[in-house]
Formats: sequence, C-alpha cells, structure tokens
Amino acid sequence: MKNLFILLFLMGSLTCSAEISAKKHIRYQNNAGTSVLRQILDVHYDKQSTKTAKPVILWIHGGAWKFGNKTYGIGSKARVFTKEGYVLVAMNYRFHPKANWKDQAGDVAAAAKWIQQNIIPYGGDPKRIILMGHSAGAHLAALTAADPSYFNNIEVPYHHIKAAVLLDGAGYDLTSVMKTSKGLELKFYQEVFGNDPKLLKAASPTHQFAKKRPAPDYLIIPISNRKITLQQSKALATAIKSSGNHAEVFVARNRTHMSLSQKIGNPGDGPTIAILEFLKKQLK
Repeated sequence: MKNLFILLFLMGSLTCSAEISAKKHIRYQNNAGTSVLRQILDVHYDKQSTKTAKPVILWIHGGAWKFGNKTYGIGSKARVFTKEGYVLVAMNYRFHPKANWKDQAGDVAAAAKWIQQNIIPYGGDPKRIILMGHSAGAHLAALTAADPSYFNNIEVPYHHIKAAVLLDGAGYDLTSVMKTSKGLELKFYQEVFGNDPKLLKAASPTHQFAKKRPAPDYLIIPISNRKITLQQSKALATAIKSSGNHAEVFVARNRTHMSLSQKIGNPGDGPTIAILEFLKKQLK
C-alpha cells in the first residue's frame, strides 16, 4: 500500500492539474509600533477549486525566533499541498528581542483567527486548521497547539486546530535544554527564553498537556543525526501520549536541519509522504 502511495505521489507531481494562485502580503493583525512586514501572510490555493472546503495548513517558518520569512522554501510546499487538496497559508511573525516567545505564539493564534474569518473564499475550511512549522516555527506550532488559551483568548475554537506537524524543533522542553546545553548553545537559549524556571516551563510545549484534555494530533519529524531534536521529539511524543492524545514520530534520514524543510514537496521525499499519509489519516 505504501509503495502504491509513493507511485501515485510521483505520478501526481507530473500531472498536477491544480491552478495554484497566491494572494500575498495580507495583514492579519494590527499591532501598533510593529513593522507591517511582520504582520502579514500569504494564501496559496487552487484557483479552480474554491467551492469545496479544504483543510488549511498554517506554515510557520524557522529562524531561531529572530529572523526568517514566510517565503523561504514555500514554492514546493505550495505545489504539493494545494495539489493534494489543502489551502496553504504562510505567515510572518514578530522577532526577538522586540517580541518574546509568548508574543510570537500569539501571532500564530492571530493568523489562525484570520483564517477562521477569511479563508472560505479561497476554498479553505475554517474548522480544519493544521499548524506546521520548522525549527523555531516547530516550537511555536507545538506550543500553541498544546495550550488552548492562545486560541480561546481570541475566540478561535480550540477544537478547530486539528493537527500539528513539527519539523526538527529543538525547544520542546526548555527546562531540559537549559540543563543539557553548554557554551554558545546555552547562551542562545538564555537570550531568547531567559532563566526563570516558571517561564521556561510555560514556554515548553512538553509541559502543557493535561490528562483527559483533548489536544490536536501531532506528527513530529526530527532528523536522524541531530541528538537534541531526536531527544526533544521523543520526549514530546511521550508527554502527548501520556495525556491520552495522539502523537507519531517520523525520523528523517539523510537530511540536514535546513534540507528537511527545503525538500518538503519534492517528488519522492520521504518526510513529505509521511506528512500526507498522516494528514489523510487524521482528517478522514
């Protein structure tokens, strides 16, 4: 069955009939004193198919919480996800040090609210939102998906967040990261998250799950040769399962931290196939 899926994926990449369109630089919130550039998003959708409500993927780029852009590596992602029946929304968010991790998580929730209120004309379903991020974006996706307050505080129904897909994040349990990191790595995390144990715990997705409280389904994808993301990913999955919710870990081989994200959407890419299989199963 899996070989058949791969064959169909390869064939589909050559015979795509979707007419991909993009509506760019849409402002999704208005924070005074913040650059407009950090408060905009793009919508990638199939122009020929806007009458059917499709699940919406909210893409959160990486960049160490300090840099990055919604356009990085987005072309192949837009092609594959729109072809496979999704609307892809790629967002910018505010950067450290002008914004902290909680502000950034609030930006993710604000983008989800924009989706809830505006996505229908693009063929998107506001009741089926998937958070997907890479690196720092994976941390923000994991954190907001784990903590209902980010969405409830702005009147976005938490149960509309159906899944989280995380690409090689390393900050899922920051209390652990601070104990195991050294030198420049430790200094980096201290600059972004500080040293307050209570705040470190609040910023850690692993610590946000409560028993018998429903949460979105998680697909966690670390690369095979990066120890910190392997450890953090497995610990996050354990915490999710211990709360009674669903998590899967797919270890990406022959990938670097950057190439994992860059190759999403390429024909035959293993992590891409894993994502599509996971979403198809969870959203059925």
